[in-house]
Amino acid sequence: MMPSEYDLLLHCQFYLNPHKIEEVRKAYPDLAQWMSGLDGYCARMGLQAEQVAFLKKVAQSFNYDQFISRLDREEIQVLDQNAPLYPTLLNHIPDPPHMIFYKGDISRLSMPLLGVVGPRQPSDYGRQAAAYLVKSLARQFGIVSGLAAGVDAIAHRTCLAEGQYSVAVMGTSFDTVYPTEHRGLFSELCAKGLVISEYPFGIQTKGYHFSRRNRLISGLSKGVLIVEAGEKSGALVTARNAVEQNREVFVVPGSIFSEQSVGTHRLIQDGAKLVTKAEDVVNEFYEFAQLSLLDESPEDAVAAPMPDLSEDEVKILACFTKGESHGLDALCEQSGLMIHMVLQALTLLEMNGLVGTLPGQRYERIT
Repeated sequence: MMPSEYDLLLHCQFYLNPHKIEEVRKAYPDLAQWMSGLDGYCARMGLQAEQVAFLKKVAQSFNYDQFISRLDREEIQVLDQNAPLYPTLLNHIPDPPHMIFYKGDISRLSMPLLGVVGPRQPSDYGRQAAAYLVKSLARQFGIVSGLAAGVDAIAHRTCLAEGQYSVAVMGTSFDTVYPTEHRGLFSELCAKGLVISEYPFGIQTKGYHFSRRNRLISGLSKGVLIVEAGEKSGALVTARNAVEQNREVFVVPGSIFSEQSVGTHRLIQDGAKLVTKAEDVVNEFYEFAQLSLLDESPEDAVAAPMPDLSEDEVKILACFTKGESHGLDALCEQSGLMIHMVLQALTLLEMNGLVGTLPGQRYERIT
């Protein structure tokens, strides 16, 4: 059911301040009263000239029939907060959107969802960690992210490649796919998953729209997984939103020598759950997750191809012979690598099931 002309206009005017909409509706019960009382409202609220100009511009240019026609033409649906399909979890965050626009399958939003975020330019380690974890987690959760470059795109693509459900929350309206090189990914998500935006047609995209978008990634999810985050990363905004919304925060540890780990390690110090394998996340939600992450048969496991390995990982694997274990010092000496490089390579090898950890900080080759 399409929203009324009045409701849609108010959303276009107050999409950044949805809490104002109920206030306006109480003071101005219908569209005619609002249009005639707009000047008085602006004066009474003491709005700045820029805000007044925006409200008046939207009111004067808004064409309900054209807006609805475009939604129909582009197969975009809209939900207000009272609609049965409006996401229940969003209605319980401090600042839920008055309306959301979407394209794709919204019926599966009732399944457990997990947000996955990280930097636009992750390290090789971050890329591999994101793909490795999402591949397993997507069997238990719908994966929510922000359609951005880097970890977001890896999360979406890995999930879709597994034939699972992924949700993209846009920081733009449906006018604009950003970044533009993700138009193909956008189309695939619309066809096989879901794309959501709170932003109406015609708005000018601002940088802070992406920060506001982050509250919806965490708001839709049971928890969020932070793969990498520098000191001022946008992923930290998502983590902060998650805490405010009483969501779980999970963090992939990184190298102490990497700037991309400064933010994630601080989150761990502040109480976020450290994650090295998918089960670390699943076990927090055992009430609804089926603990069957590793459901391949032994035959499948034998047939699994060797993952792409970095030069450092190859050097570390070469240090092992069957039935032999090594400590860090021996691995550093045999490989010729610095200890932080050895630790990072061991983490990746363990993620890929090639190396196991033994008591006393010793390691053995598994396959």
